[in-house]
Amino acid sequence: MVLGALSDSLGKRRILLVSLFSSSVFLLACGLAVSLWQLLLFRALHGFFSGTVCICQAIVADVTGPQERVGKMAMIMAAYGVGVVLGPGLAGFVAPLGVLAVCATASVCTLINFLLAAWQLPASCLSQTDIDMKVR
Repeated sequence: MVLGALSDSLGKRRILLVSLFSSSVFLLACGLAVSLWQLLLFRALHGFFSGTVCICQAIVADVTGPQERVGKMAMIMAAYGVGVVLGPGLAGFVAPLGVLAVCATASVCTLINFLLAAWQLPASCLSQTDIDMKVR
């Protein structure tokens, strides 16, 4: 809800990129935590920044036509489902290497998502303020 409100005012692309990058950093920090309070803090911060599905859906709604929208939304949810299935499997595969390996793997996967989003997201995912400034 907070990220959604921020994305409406500051721009969906900007908030999505900040969220993905921050999520990646805090995932790695979870693996490097040396005390329980650090682990809880980093996990809470990761949780705050991990609400990106709604932002992705809003971006798709903004940049696709009505005929394509349902298919694109289904692709988002299919990708989410694949992540739900493959994520724990990948974590189980690297778990014998330790908690840091699991957290680093999740961090790298999220960082790859960040890089793909930075490369692929159109600049049309700007905030209304940015659009108004360009019109002037």
